[in-house]
Formats: sequence, structure tokens, C-alpha cells
Amino acid sequence: MQIYCTLGGVSEDCHYIIGPYPGSSNVLVGGCGSGSGFKVAPAIGKVLAEMASESQVSIDVSFFSFERFLRR
Repeated sequence: MQIYCTLGGVSEDCHYIIGPYPGSSNVLVGGCGSGSGFKVAPAIGKVLAEMASESQVSIDVSFFSFERFLRR
């Protein structure tokens, strides 16, 4: 497992990106909080842990998937 942290970042639509990275079966992303991520970090961590362990995901984060950029 590798974890990367950056000083900040914003997605095109200014929302989080949470979920699998397209084309990679073993890469999960939880970020682009633009400085506000600390408030929801526990929930993002929980969801990513559930995804990594292939458990039932307890919070619907489909709105935050990379897929929203691929549909454009």
C-alpha cells in the first residue's frame, strides 16, 4: 500500500474524487478536497477501506466517482 498526500487540489467540478482509478483494479483515490478534506476524511477513509476489502460500501459515493468526467 502507498499513500500520497499533496498540499491541495481541486477537481474540474470542485467536488471530491472517491473511488477506483479508471483502468486500474488496485488503485483507489480519495481526494481533491481543496483544503476541506479534513472534515470528511474519516468517512472517506472508511469508504476506501471498505472498497479495498471488497466489503459492502456503507456510504453511497457514486456521485464522486471518476466516471462523472468520462461521461462528458
